[in-house]
Amino acid sequence: MSFSSQDQPNHPVLKGDGTGVYRIRVIGNCGSGKSTLAAELSELLHLPLIKLDQIHWKPNCSWENFTDEEFEAELWRQVKEHKKTGWVMDGNYRKHTRKVTEELVTDLVWLDLPFPLYFFRLFIRTMRRLLYLDPPTQVGCREEWVMTFASKDSIFLEAITKHDAVRKHWKPLMEEDLANNKRNWIKISGWGSQLRRWMESVKELARGR
Repeated sequence: MSFSSQDQPNHPVLKGDGTGVYRIRVIGNCGSGKSTLAAELSELLHLPLIKLDQIHWKPNCSWENFTDEEFEAELWRQVKEHKKTGWVMDGNYRKHTRKVTEELVTDLVWLDLPFPLYFFRLFIRTMRRLLYLDPPTQVGCREEWVMTFASKDSIFLEAITKHDAVRKHWKPLMEEDLANNKRNWIKISGWGSQLRRWMESVKELARGR
């Protein structure tokens, strides 16, 4: 089930908390465009951007991550700091973000794109980072050739093995929320036209704020 203002006329583009505050999560497989979309929403709606990758990875430590306790402490610090103004959160990290989602998130945007589309994007993004053409996920966390192509931690392997797992995780949560009129979900599928239509609706919403 996919939603946009065009696909479901009675479904809100973004719901917020009823007072004009939006606390938005952007989720989806790696390479699906979460960071790009979250940045665009942040700019359009003038909301702070919370990047979970930058909370997870230590800067200048070559892929050393913070502990679970450190991650969750920093996550809660940021969401509470901007609770009244709202925010856009980019990333999955399901284990660490469940309570934040339950208690604070008003809108979830799920990029459930076709595997060939986002895998191609992931390949291009990774190659650009390997060639130092684009900045890394976190300062000092550069993509490495061996890790990318010959490691159990390969981001390509993760994309392949977690494609169905991501859907199996989020789909029942979406259906439960919608059935109980809890958080608002926007599920974006297809090859790009649905996302473009939804973003036009977001721009219209932003102009009216």
